[in-house]
Amino acid sequence: MHIVFLAQQFPGYGGAEEYVRRIATGLALNYDDYECTIITSNIDKRTIQELPEKVNVIRLSVLFRVRAYALWRGLSKKLLRINADVFHANSYGYWCVDALSVLSKFKRDFRIVFTTHGWEGFEFWILRKQRMFPCTYPLKNRIIADLRPVYDFTLGRMELSCADALIALSPREKMLFEFMKVPKEKIFEILPGVDEGFFQSTDVKKIENMRDAFDSYPLLLTVGRLSITKGHDVAIRAMKFIVNDFPKAKLFIVGKDHGRLEYLKELARHLDLEKNVRFTGYLKQEELILLYKAADLLIHTSYAEGVSLTVLEALAAGLPVVSTPAGGIPYILTESGAGRLVPFNNPYAVYLMVKALMKNSKVVKTMRDKALKFGRNLSWSRAIKEHTKVYHDVICSRVST
Repeated sequence: MHIVFLAQQFPGYGGAEEYVRRIATGLALNYDDYECTIITSNIDKRTIQELPEKVNVIRLSVLFRVRAYALWRGLSKKLLRINADVFHANSYGYWCVDALSVLSKFKRDFRIVFTTHGWEGFEFWILRKQRMFPCTYPLKNRIIADLRPVYDFTLGRMELSCADALIALSPREKMLFEFMKVPKEKIFEILPGVDEGFFQSTDVKKIENMRDAFDSYPLLLTVGRLSITKGHDVAIRAMKFIVNDFPKAKLFIVGKDHGRLEYLKELARHLDLEKNVRFTGYLKQEELILLYKAADLLIHTSYAEGVSLTVLEALAAGLPVVSTPAGGIPYILTESGAGRLVPFNNPYAVYLMVKALMKNSKVVKTMRDKALKFGRNLSWSRAIKEHTKVYHDVICSRVST
């Protein structure tokens, strides 16, 4: 069986790219009858490593690009010529998925599975309506957010209608699919996995040494690309209150810069938090796992998510979470019992929650235990097995009709 994945960029730095890598790799390594191809753009030009021989990567050059919407050279020809049992499209609102959807109108034997990985633009539109939009967002981007339904109810709805199956990463996504009139029988809810390294024991001495080196209490962590979507400025503003009660508190911000690093650094300087806020950049998996396990809390102040790989990784590492109710996070924290929710764009609420938890070690210990228990269900092997069922269902349903 040949599964062809479409990804806006690869290998990338985010959860969508990790999802594609894990599913493709798992299928190739664990199932003899599967081979996988990843069709992507040349937006990310890094060398791709550690992929099985049965996973082929095809990179197409970008002809034209407006923000994240990029047209790839030769995509339509490639889609028409490649022999795929199933096309698995990833990420909502991109040219590659629009092109696949249009072609499927003419080439009826296309079988399409679609994972949206969140509805960032749509979620921002909702926040605008609820007057919870970040005030620092540029005017042009606020206008784009207001116009978002123009895309969602035209090309976006076409993407959804052309798919034979849609994978919802959380009940929130399932609800949005249903809102967009997707038949319930086409929706499959599958929680993604996390890297196996999170399930392996870590040298306690290494964790203790890291905590001693940072000399911090509490040691707070936020992980995600440095973009306005992730709301890192909210976590930094919360630190202004936190250090009044916990002078040795430190916030470690992990992630690749997506245009916000200088603004965030200047904000930390302006609030006199240079000693309390540290930017690590992108970390290798081993370093990140150690930091997860050394931290006291994950602070996640994002405005829009799919299900948030960051939150899943934190739970797998036994790290309690304080988060906004973005995407599927409320479901994850309710199911696990290992986190607390705070309102969007509310630094003072973040401070109050951190203060309450840090003054109650018994509650934090219980949350850690619940996080580890929930994390045991987050293996990629489970997720990959559920994906194979979706692929088979799509092929069988097309054959039967």
